[in-house]
Amino acid sequence: IRTIFPETWLWQNLSMEGKTDVSFSAQVPDTMTSWLVTGFALSPTTGLGLIREPITFKVEKTFYIVAHLPYSIKRGEVTVIQVMIYNFIGNTLITDVRLYNKNDEIEFVDQSSSDTMRRTKAVIMPGNSGRQVSFLVKAKKIGEIAVKIEAVNSLKQDSVEHILRVEPESHLSRENDGRYIEHNEHKSTQENIKIDIPRYTIPGTIEIAFGLDPNFLSIPIENINQLMQTPKEYGEANMLDFVPQVVALDYLTESKMDNENLKNKMINYIKTGYHNQLKYKLNDGSFCNWESEEHKKGSIFITSLVAKSFKIAAKHVDGLISNEIVESALKWLASNQQSDGSFVEVGDKIHNGLQSKYALTAYVLAAFLEVGELANKYSANINSAIEYLVKIHTKLVDPYDLALTAYALSLKQHEAGKRCLDKIIERSNQTGDVRLWNEGPFSTEIGSYALLTYLQYYPVIEATPIVNWLTNKRSETGGFSSIQNTFIGLRAMAQYALKTSVNAYDYTITLRWKKLLAKKFNVNRYNARYTQTTNVPSDVRQVLVEIDGIGIGYYQVAYQYRTELKDAKHGFDLSLKLMEDSNYRVQNLKVCTKFRKPESYTTSNLAYVEVFFPSGLHVNNENAITDLASRHKIMKIKLLNQGTNVRVYYNSLGEFDSCFIVKAERRYDVALHRPAHVVVYDAVDKSKLLVLHFNQ
Repeated sequence: IRTIFPETWLWQNLSMEGKTDVSFSAQVPDTMTSWLVTGFALSPTTGLGLIREPITFKVEKTFYIVAHLPYSIKRGEVTVIQVMIYNFIGNTLITDVRLYNKNDEIEFVDQSSSDTMRRTKAVIMPGNSGRQVSFLVKAKKIGEIAVKIEAVNSLKQDSVEHILRVEPESHLSRENDGRYIEHNEHKSTQENIKIDIPRYTIPGTIEIAFGLDPNFLSIPIENINQLMQTPKEYGEANMLDFVPQVVALDYLTESKMDNENLKNKMINYIKTGYHNQLKYKLNDGSFCNWESEEHKKGSIFITSLVAKSFKIAAKHVDGLISNEIVESALKWLASNQQSDGSFVEVGDKIHNGLQSKYALTAYVLAAFLEVGELANKYSANINSAIEYLVKIHTKLVDPYDLALTAYALSLKQHEAGKRCLDKIIERSNQTGDVRLWNEGPFSTEIGSYALLTYLQYYPVIEATPIVNWLTNKRSETGGFSSIQNTFIGLRAMAQYALKTSVNAYDYTITLRWKKLLAKKFNVNRYNARYTQTTNVPSDVRQVLVEIDGIGIGYYQVAYQYRTELKDAKHGFDLSLKLMEDSNYRVQNLKVCTKFRKPESYTTSNLAYVEVFFPSGLHVNNENAITDLASRHKIMKIKLLNQGTNVRVYYNSLGEFDSCFIVKAERRYDVALHRPAHVVVYDAVDKSKLLVLHFNQ
């Protein structure tokens, strides 16, 4: 059975060892096609040598089949699987072509046979010719389905196996209920964790898991490269491959946790993230949010984030990150300081919270103070920013402005920072042992900055109510709801964990559900660095967690489920129009979207629109998208899943329509389509989400 069909293969490094030629062998893939081979050589004496033109070789058989499958379909759709049979034998052959239902994962639509496990079609094959056979099938399960096809005659046979991807026509919801354990003395406590799963959940899609993290940061460290399910197609998001690793490495080093394999893994991530981030560096030393030359514009926010992150990371990757890069970034920042000491964004505005010059000034000041000795030559700029914030701090009312100002001034132990912190605390709500902020998408950032500032001014034990709230905001992988939430949230948790580390780990956690003892976990000083997990039956809706002993830690009940994808309108408006020149083979879809302006902001944060086309339709390249907007123009286009869906990025969306036309062409036939849909996201505020279905 032929199963290996790569588009590219044979990445081979060889050492000539002083010889003029070298031989090796490699097994070719199963595709019947022509391959092009190219290569280059490096020599210490003659330099770089290239092959003048690619070498071509052909893989062929006298009798073979080629299957044409769509990249993906939706469950329940009727799709056409086309099979081409080629006969380069001189004789005419009667050939049976069979499609197998290997694991009972598909349903045959035609009723020509009662056999549910395979379909057979006979075809007369003249010599030196090709014939096409088609099968109508419907996918029964979500995920990857193995499709086996076989052609047999009296002289030859061939068989192939491909993977057909079946995508859910549904929405995946992930929920996480996390709790902080703080037993400063031997005692017993218990909590009931409710698992809130809707009744209309799609059967078979519920997954529930319990996780215990005595070390408090082991879960995010274990999931360090998947803290957030977010695209990484722009400068800020690329730092997801950098900042969390730096925070985790600092924590592992300061807590003296010896795990060289994990540290090396993180260092490799940092190296990759560093090199990728250099794509966003401009000649003036600043950093921007987009790669394309037409959209490259230095950003105060991005440059501050990169400068402090590079400097902190430098100690973990000796010699990789030069001080010159950080110094040039600081020089650019200093050159953009206003005469009153403040900073105003001169680049793309992608984060509504940092559109305020108060918050942005505090953010930049913190960056200067966190790079250490490299900022010594900018003491005048630092003092000017401090004077500005001290001057205006009594007038601040916005919690986000207050939180960043409090944190930045706390790095200098300034009394004004403490006064800002006290005002933030006044703006919070405390229920029992939980202190929280109801400030929309910036709540986690506000709480995290408040925690970091609290640790500068007050005893660590008094910060526990903030920690209790932040732990409940974590996702199942240990991250938070947005990029900045994750960056500052992890850092705050790491600082708190370092200040509360204890030697006394001696407690037992008992799980019960349906009134039965289900699982016990023992925690001691030998295993406190490791997570412990167990799966929970999908029909459980309440878990009783009993804790007995002394120590600290964190536990969570994470669950996910799928529901039918329904239209939703939160924060945006969207209109779709199929253009008059569209037909079955080509669809030209006009997409218009705008921000539903609330009282506080006139534009969204960084946003993206994703178009999911009906199965069988593909976008060939980025030129198939025409931007019609005069303002709030498209900053980046990304084709996904072989062009079956396309994502366009905006710095922000405004109160007037931003429109584009996207052209999709049919590659595969689908007899019965499920509705397609378009989604609009706000990258910072996850509550702003729009979903709209459409039919072709």
